[in-house]
Amino acid sequence: MVLKTPALMLREIHLSSEMCFAEALQLYWERASNGALRIATEEECRSAEIRHDAAFNDPEQLEFFAQVELRGGFQAVRHQFFGSEVVEPFVLCKPGTVFKLIAQDEAAGVLALDGFLEMGLPVASWAERDELETGYNFDFDKCPFLPQNGFGAIEFDMEGGAA
Repeated sequence: MVLKTPALMLREIHLSSEMCFAEALQLYWERASNGALRIATEEECRSAEIRHDAAFNDPEQLEFFAQVELRGGFQAVRHQFFGSEVVEPFVLCKPGTVFKLIAQDEAAGVLALDGFLEMGLPVASWAERDELETGYNFDFDKCPFLPQNGFGAIEFDMEGGAA
């Protein structure tokens, strides 16, 4: 799966380490797809047969290539996505970011990818604790990087054929 436009998948705190970064991206895919998709591990990509029941391995071994950009300044001050007391830049995964995804449930995974193709990737939904503390919501007043504004467009190839 490749991003064609920037997507809001991470928070600034997720940039603190490689492990935190990888775990946040893995959690993003699991939540966005309702558990149907996850990032493949290096070992799974090397094996002849991809196992759909493989356990989550070390985050450093996940198969993705991600570049990020920070959008801050006026946008971060104006929108205050994370609450009126917090000024935090938006962290967008840039176009060209690549994820090798595995379907935990093949039918549900295909449905999730079809939805992402049609509507774009959803804005990340972080821990419920964060949502309760900040009270943020996903309207344009708080966040300009929504799928309906052209963010989170993807393209992907499925094993055995293109989509």
